[in-house]
Amino acid sequence: MTLNLTAAMTFQFIINEDNGHYFTQNAALMNEPSLRSYIDRYAAGGVNVISFCTNGMRASFQSRVLEAMWDALPPEVDPTAVCQQWLKSNLNGLPEESPDENDCHDNWPFHAKLLHTAGLNPYRIWLDQCRRNGIQAWISLRMNDCHHVAPCLAYRADRRWFQHPEWRRDRGTTQIQDGQSWEDYYVPHQPDICWDYAVPEVRAIMADFFAENVELYDADAFELDFMRDPYCLTPGRERQEAHCLTELLRNCRAILDKWSARRGRRLGLVARVPWDPEVAQAWGFDVQTWCAEGLVDTIVASAYWRSCQDEFPIDAWTAVTGGRATVFPGVDMWMASAPELPFDTTTAENLRGWMNNMCAQGTPGVYLFNFPFCLQPEHVPAAEAEQFRVMLRRKLSPETLAAGPCRYQIGYVDFCAPGEQCHSVLPAQLSAGQEVILKLRVGRLPRRGCVVVTAQFAEPTAGARCALLVNGHPAAPNGEISLDHLRTGDNLFTVKCPPDDGPATLNNLALAVHEIKTANA
Repeated sequence: MTLNLTAAMTFQFIINEDNGHYFTQNAALMNEPSLRSYIDRYAAGGVNVISFCTNGMRASFQSRVLEAMWDALPPEVDPTAVCQQWLKSNLNGLPEESPDENDCHDNWPFHAKLLHTAGLNPYRIWLDQCRRNGIQAWISLRMNDCHHVAPCLAYRADRRWFQHPEWRRDRGTTQIQDGQSWEDYYVPHQPDICWDYAVPEVRAIMADFFAENVELYDADAFELDFMRDPYCLTPGRERQEAHCLTELLRNCRAILDKWSARRGRRLGLVARVPWDPEVAQAWGFDVQTWCAEGLVDTIVASAYWRSCQDEFPIDAWTAVTGGRATVFPGVDMWMASAPELPFDTTTAENLRGWMNNMCAQGTPGVYLFNFPFCLQPEHVPAAEAEQFRVMLRRKLSPETLAAGPCRYQIGYVDFCAPGEQCHSVLPAQLSAGQEVILKLRVGRLPRRGCVVVTAQFAEPTAGARCALLVNGHPAAPNGEISLDHLRTGDNLFTVKCPPDDGPATLNNLALAVHEIKTANA
């Protein structure tokens, strides 16, 4: 039995509400009316499902299983205090701090505590407001979030992370140097410092936390987010230890079945896993067994961090799930065209293009991770925040997606099997007279529109003389082309370096499609 996510067969827009975004806003918003109006803005924007994340390594509510985000705060600290004043203090016996003076994302523990001391549980309020607005609500658990886990931001780490290094994938071998910033510590060692779910104690803690969330929150479904972070089993033994995660899912399904009987409806189990089913299997996420045993209702096949991959492996997922689970493509708020190239925030145009692309490929909906659509402007660049607000004001639907404006660009699958390098077609090196043919998928096109193609070269002098063909039609490398030259689905772009010039390095290729309205539209 699958969870009914496609009522009336509508395209689903699923938002994952970050575990900390709301709490980073101004303290004046830490009240019930603001919490409720936050959901109202999503409802007005056409969002069908919101998945509320309740934890990182700590919980954003008062949990009996995980430490709360504010548990490291000394009791006398005022929750409205400036965050750096607290970060400079010694936190109840945790390693001494080397605070990042620029990181005030860390209003989080103060404002979460502010709500708690006021007797407000944001998740219960949000779930109730979703129900009032006809939005389906999930509770999401990050299964292995090591974000900012380092001595310099130790409030992010459950004390057991320090006390039991043998429960981590590296078994405590990663050395922590005094004064290291979290970037110096976390970035190079992130896969190693995650929890190892082959350790029974780790599975027990998360099973207890899952049970606590189900008991506390009357949600429609509960999500196991394995993509924060996907390094969940002993290095080199991920396939052999897949049964450890399957055992955890069996426990979670049993908990849900018990509460389903009490609440009189089936409670769904959702799992967020890597984009490609073979890669998921290689990391120990045995989705085929999960589906065969009826453990999961929904799979979110997701990018890890920073790519808008344009081709969804629908057939491969259907083969793995056997049709026993609904599969949604998922995307994060960062994007890049290749692992070694700079990444940036996904713009509203990029996101609209990606969603339109997924819709055209027949997916039942899209899952958007970490997009701060409704945050106050001071926490998102003004122009970018306004783009997202406009998107919601127009109301998300397949029709508004097709109308654009949409931007499509070459991407790549940003998470690969253990030990493998992620492959990307860019950057493309072109010598004199050489050409490269690239495929770019495009979503549904408007009836009338303006199309601009952009070819970004590392060496613009040489690149400016390169020839470009779009589905066999000549085009300027950076200029407008006819909408008639495009088609929904695969489009072929040929880039050729002049025989008397070069080399040139193509870093990116993108299309921007804007609808042109007729006078009587």
